[in-house]
Amino acid sequence: MASTMGVLSSLEKDNLLSSLDLPGLSADLSSSRSVLDEKVTASISQLGSFSLEAIASLENVASERSVVEARIAASTKMGRVAALKRDEMAQVAASLEREKEELEGQLAHLPTAVETLHMAKQAERAEVEQENANVVDEEHKNERKLNALEQAVACYSARLGLKFEHTDAEELVLVFTLVDETNPKREFRAKVKVHPTTGQYELTGCEPDFDDDAKRRMVNELNTTEDFGAFVRSVRRIFKATV
Repeated sequence: MASTMGVLSSLEKDNLLSSLDLPGLSADLSSSRSVLDEKVTASISQLGSFSLEAIASLENVASERSVVEARIAASTKMGRVAALKRDEMAQVAASLEREKEELEGQLAHLPTAVETLHMAKQAERAEVEQENANVVDEEHKNERKLNALEQAVACYSARLGLKFEHTDAEELVLVFTLVDETNPKREFRAKVKVHPTTGQYELTGCEPDFDDDAKRRMVNELNTTEDFGAFVRSVRRIFKATV
């Protein structure tokens, strides 16, 4: 184009320029530019609207996702709670089953236990009855011994100058007189007691005192023979030997 204009004459140039519709071209250019601007503006507007809708959609999606995630978390938690409750219920059921088995075992052995208890009660009753019989027998024995003491004292009191007294310690005191010829009223005392557990005679004191071996020998003989009269005569002989 530039080379063509270079070879054209001034007249030709003027004719060419005058033939061009410059205002029309300018108007067409302006019109085209306006149309282009409107399209660009519309496109930008559409893009903006699309962007807002896209953002709103993304926000809705995010919100829905949060709700779904919350539901999933709640479901998971409930599932764990349910699993824990199932485990607890299983443990309780197992404990109750064990208790049931123990009770059934106890019930199975109950007749034997009842019979054993019944036999033990019978044996205990028999033992108590035997002990009561022993106590009664021992009481009778002690009563017989006391009667023997009193009878012997009564028998010898007149001839041997013997009388008896009782102490708070349940002792029978033999009081001898007519022992010392120089002083017939002088008293010689011997304390005798029946042991409450063994039922054996005991010589708990003498006034005046005399040999321990002689006392042991007389008491052993009395417990062996239960001849209280012979015991009284032996004590009187020993007292007389001390004068």
